Amino acid sequence: MAFPTLHERMRQAYLALPFSASTKQRLVTLVYRTAGPLFRGTVHYETWKQVHAVAVPKPRPDSLLPAELMLEQTRFEQTREPTVSIVVCAQHGYRTALRCLHAIATHAPAASFEVILVDDAGTDQDVRSLARIPGLRMETLAASIGYVGCCNRGSELARGQFLHFLSDRILVRDGWLDGLLSAFAVHPDCMLAGPKVLLPDGRLDAAGGVVWRDGSAWHFGHGDDPSRSQYGYLRETDYCSAAALMVRKAAFEALGRFNESGKAGGCEDVDLAFRARASRGRVVYQPSAVVSQSEVSVGAWRDGPQQLAHAHAIRAAWAGVLDSEHRSYDSGVRIARERLRPRRTVLIVDHYVPKPDRDAGSRSVWDIITTLLGDGWNVKFWPHTLWYEPGYTERLQSLGVEVFHGAENSERFGTLLEELGQTLAAVLINRPRIAKEYLPLVRLHSNAKVLYYGHEIVFLRLSEQARVLNVRPNGEQRYMSRLEPRIWKLSDTVLYASDLETAQVRSVDPAIEARTIPLLAFDEFGTPRAASGRAVAKLLFVGGFGHPPNRDGALWLLRDVLPILRSRGITFELQVVGANAPDELRPHLASDIRMLGAISDAELEELYRSSDLALVPLRYGAGVKGKVVEALRWGLPLVTTAAGAQGLGGIERIVPTCTDADDFARRIEHLLGNPAEAQAMSREMIEFAKARFSREAMRRALAEALRPGHATITKPRRLAAAGATGVRAGA
Repeated sequence: MAFPTLHERMRQAYLALPFSASTKQRLVTLVYRTAGPLFRGTVHYETWKQVHAVAVPKPRPDSLLPAELMLEQTRFEQTREPTVSIVVCAQHGYRTALRCLHAIATHAPAASFEVILVDDAGTDQDVRSLARIPGLRMETLAASIGYVGCCNRGSELARGQFLHFLSDRILVRDGWLDGLLSAFAVHPDCMLAGPKVLLPDGRLDAAGGVVWRDGSAWHFGHGDDPSRSQYGYLRETDYCSAAALMVRKAAFEALGRFNESGKAGGCEDVDLAFRARASRGRVVYQPSAVVSQSEVSVGAWRDGPQQLAHAHAIRAAWAGVLDSEHRSYDSGVRIARERLRPRRTVLIVDHYVPKPDRDAGSRSVWDIITTLLGDGWNVKFWPHTLWYEPGYTERLQSLGVEVFHGAENSERFGTLLEELGQTLAAVLINRPRIAKEYLPLVRLHSNAKVLYYGHEIVFLRLSEQARVLNVRPNGEQRYMSRLEPRIWKLSDTVLYASDLETAQVRSVDPAIEARTIPLLAFDEFGTPRAASGRAVAKLLFVGGFGHPPNRDGALWLLRDVLPILRSRGITFELQVVGANAPDELRPHLASDIRMLGAISDAELEELYRSSDLALVPLRYGAGVKGKVVEALRWGLPLVTTAAGAQGLGGIERIVPTCTDADDFARRIEHLLGNPAEAQAMSREMIEFAKARFSREAMRRALAEALRPGHATITKPRRLAAAGATGVRAGA
């Protein structure tokens, strides 16, 4: 008889604590800080350790370097066809212009570029000496024409596909130019893009801009902490400051360049943004591009005594647009700052930021997010931990997803729902324990549609686990058997990746709207493979070891199946992919087993392409298995069990399932010895995957789940029957 591990017993005790989620989170932090090694190898602890080992960087004020040293270090490569022409307007003297150029040279981007310095007839004669900088193109004007005039003149000299206008008071930072270019790649209709602009002391100057209905323009976030989550994601904005603006050169010419007539009243960047949108272009704020100011705030005039005159000028020029598309100052900032449209936002709630290279659940959520983005939805992501997870958080932010993180948000979920108001079409909540926390708040603070994505029916998986391991069902199984049906009844639409599970939902109550959604969505598929002819077969096992069925399956494979293969003279190399491999595997490791740990998506793809067989030795589980779907996608011949093939109706015609260790080993030997059969299986697997797991299949399923209509359950309902203890974030 198997017994639960110490970690599992501690997890059960933690889940049973009668505390709010935020209190549990503080307790977790205390325990991990004082006794962390006891939890080595558990997914939650390893994730916590990574998150708390890396702080969100906060930019520091720039130090001053001697002018002679800056001049010596400043040089540019010459290129005939640059991607970007950087146009710097020199208006504030020699040292200021030199600092700007030095920053560009020392933070050179990957993209090809040229630098054009336009000297606006300043009184500092030393500026002209900058013409000696290698690779710099410079023009000195006979009479001052102002900043936007210099930008227009520089655009006439430019050879790049993109123009990047910079005030000489701007200091660029690593990655700034490539970051701005990526905004145009994410949004092909982008005409203008601006970076995150910092004040000299490291505080935020602007994260895009808001234009209110009266014509007044406002730098969003001025004076705030730039690391806050609301400033960290790519998004549409009303305008970006001309002091650090990128624009497609062709679009700049088509729009008539900056308006020098004076009709824009000093708000030429606002006027250009309005003209871009009138031409069906997009104006984008890109936070991964960071620049700072070397002197007094470039945008200080927005709040100065001329503000009223600026507002009148914009109002006079764009009254119709302001009345139809813009909001009054007292109507809330959130909707205004990113130009949210009614019922076009989806808020996704899950336990962590998705890690698509680590587990199938994360990959499924990632594919849902990218499919929604591709269909034009505004997507926001609320991780229950509120952890900023380096690498993964930025991946979502770079696509335009607002990812909430930090203690400041721990009590703000309900407020967020109210701020989003009628722009929020749906809230997609993942997994039962997360739904228990958030579903009541959604009902209380919003009329948005509630979609529940369970990933697997947990109580069925736990019941099967108890049967296979010959143990009595534990308290969690009994708890989930009450909680999950309760969640189904309180949701507007219930989603699972398996027809078997959606049928189970309907069996509880036929009135529940239950839909099957593809577990994964692929844009490309493999090609049928021929026999490799290798003497040593390459076998592949993939599985995140934080999931109990994967731990049990790996142990069963190493302990019970592989010795049978060896006894039959089969030579092989088994490659085991998965983070946090458990200690109980160690006694069964051998020279023909390679433990690869966590690897990148590209490395995993190469393994699927180069291996001979995929092994999915699951003895229990629920839902569709991501590792099986990946093998289907790449056409890698598969050996699995009934648990591995679960939820994939019709797969048994392509991939016979195994019943015990001897059967599993025999099937491996058979496929290795019959290359023609393996090749036929490969071809049929790919066709099966194309029919079930394409991007279009995911798009259709989401469109049905999100079809227009209000929530079917409009009054708050309690989950008291399932023992809910709180609705605050952070556990």
